[in-house]
Amino acid sequence: MSKSVFLYFVFLWALFSFKLPLLPWNAASIRIDDFLIFIASILIFKFIFKKTFSKKTIPLTLKIYILFCLFYIFSSLINSATEKVHLIESILYSIRGIEYLLFFYFGYYLSNFKKDFYSTFKWYLLYSLIIVIFQKNGYLGDFTSFSLEAGRAIANAGGPWEFAAMAAFGFIYLLFSNNKILSSVMLYLTYSSLSRITLLALLLIYTKSIYKYIYNNFFIFCILFFTVLSFFTYSNLFESVSSRYASVANGNLIENIHYLYDYATPALNRDDYIEDAFVTSLDHIFELPGDTSLNVRLYRWSTLIKTVFSSVESTLIGLGPSFAWVAVDGNYIRIFTEVGFLGSIIFFLFVIAFYCEKSTPAYLKMYFTLLVISALMIDIFVTYKAMMLFWFFYGHSFGRNRLKERGGT
Repeated sequence: MSKSVFLYFVFLWALFSFKLPLLPWNAASIRIDDFLIFIASILIFKFIFKKTFSKKTIPLTLKIYILFCLFYIFSSLINSATEKVHLIESILYSIRGIEYLLFFYFGYYLSNFKKDFYSTFKWYLLYSLIIVIFQKNGYLGDFTSFSLEAGRAIANAGGPWEFAAMAAFGFIYLLFSNNKILSSVMLYLTYSSLSRITLLALLLIYTKSIYKYIYNNFFIFCILFFTVLSFFTYSNLFESVSSRYASVANGNLIENIHYLYDYATPALNRDDYIEDAFVTSLDHIFELPGDTSLNVRLYRWSTLIKTVFSSVESTLIGLGPSFAWVAVDGNYIRIFTEVGFLGSIIFFLFVIAFYCEKSTPAYLKMYFTLLVISALMIDIFVTYKAMMLFWFFYGHSFGRNRLKERGGT
């Protein structure tokens, strides 16, 4: 088996496999994917080393993100020494960012590999559609800690938020490949995840295109709109999504923000935060009016922010990776919590650098925008499959551009 074939297999495994832990370690775990990524990295280590340390062979965006990952490890070591976090768990949290960005090199290496990724996504669409149908009818479990009783599509992801990002990427990618039928199915799968922030992000990204299409094809739009509306109404999806948005609007949002911030107290360490935010305070939060999921977020955010600001050191370098544990449901709050003000600056430099690149494909910039918006309410930048897609296709497109510059095909 050639290196290219093995790397392609690793990509397929990451895309199609379920997230099954082999060696759990508190909230972190080691999976088959980790072993495959490690082996793939060893196989092309010379390529990775050469591209990383040679001039102009990797983009500035990647260099900044590598610095961000190194700062994560630095914060982990400092905060584990002061017993704010547990060393091994914190290190596992730290290195997953490095693990994700390795897919950049895999995609880069496969930039001249004669394989049609468009066909790959057509097969993934069929695969995920079958899984979702089976899950919704109780014939297949979710293999995650997230309950399927909520009626949200999960497929082979770790939760509906992760599947929403994957399906949204498929929608954008297939739409840019001019397959409107298959992209519509991917849009349906995105909708069936009931991820409010992902759907809102898609709406914002495509606002201009939607307006232009409605203006030029009003009659066809009316037919499509009422057909889709009837289907969603029949399948109860419309009611499910609208009820999730309504639960936010109907609550005492401003009052809850003030109350929950005042109610929150700084945590002493990771264990103290978990005990408070995930156990002892939940019963009281569940009694508050409004959207329960948002109220839980607001309380966790308030506790974390107060804890970060409790000392100059934590304000600058954060409380360490894994302090915020499994679900902050707000990636920017997570970053500020774990690496503080300095780490947050590095991350936003990474975001700015990516948008400044002129050769990056439009579909990838749209997907990245979706991630940036989704990160307001989801820990999307630490979500394995969503970030694997970003880094792999970023590396692949960068490699293709390099080939064109050198006169390759």
